[in-house]
Amino acid sequence: MHFKKSAAFVVAAAAVATGAAIAPAAAQNNGVCTTSVSSNLFGELCLYYNSGLSGSHADFNVPTRDHAGYVFSSSGAGKGLAVKNNAASATNLDTECTASVYYNSGWSGPADYIPARSSVSRFTNVYNENASNHWECP
Repeated sequence: MHFKKSAAFVVAAAAVATGAAIAPAAAQNNGVCTTSVSSNLFGELCLYYNSGLSGSHADFNVPTRDHAGYVFSSSGAGKGLAVKNNAASATNLDTECTASVYYNSGWSGPADYIPARSSVSRFTNVYNENASNHWECP
């Protein structure tokens, strides 16, 4: 499984480096947070509108260069609102990789890191200032 993630990550990184668009996986931001996805990319990163892993959430299973255009899609406070600069907490459902949520688009600036199978009840560095997400794998 680690090989599949590495290969998928290399393809995604190459597409980003060449400016090619990355089509979102079918399960991306469908309002359901899952541990694994059929594409074998990453277990999902769920960004929550409120602290304490509450309110509506948005789910991501690929590195996302810019949260612009995404909305919180599940039921709860914040449903339908923009994800960019509105996330307060997160859960990383990947089984191996650390998720990172960045202050700036393009995976730069201050970040909060969520180890595999862990949650952050309230962001420290990107509280309501999130713009992109990525994963770092062993």
